Amino acid sequence: MNVKKGITGGLIAGAVFLAFESLYALIAAGNLFGPLAMMASIPLQTPPPEIGLGSAVAVGLITHAILSVGFGVAATYVIGSVGQLRSSTASVLIATSVFGLALWPLNFYVLSGILGTPWFATGPSALWQGFIAHTFFFGTVLGAYLSSQLPQQQAVSPAPQQG
Repeated sequence: MNVKKGITGGLIAGAVFLAFESLYALIAAGNLFGPLAMMASIPLQTPPPEIGLGSAVAVGLITHAILSVGFGVAATYVIGSVGQLRSSTASVLIATSVFGLALWPLNFYVLSGILGTPWFATGPSALWQGFIAHTFFFGTVLGAYLSSQLPQQQAVSPAPQQG
């Protein structure tokens, strides 16, 4: 596994994810920095509306980068370890999109309870745009990057039967 590719892929996918979330927040709620406040709320253990703009940006960007890199490395490890997942660009895209989809409920409903941040499960990103952001704007984007970086593994065909 190439950790550097996981880091790079995670940062690229994380940037696209954040751009989508921020644009959506701006259009829906007039708050471009709402997603960064949500991300900052994890280490600050403070509900997002109580976080100042400077803290939201600084802590939110750092938190988001760390999570994006971690998830990027994890996905790269899985894709790099399972040859069948690298058998085609489509299989990489599907695998990483499913990975992104799995991150959505994991982040909003499991980790939020463990980390003591219940506002994630009730916030707007817990709904359909969270599904879209995690699945396509993180997972699929990560897959597009990885499919161009990881060597493809040819699927193994069964041996022809003698007969």
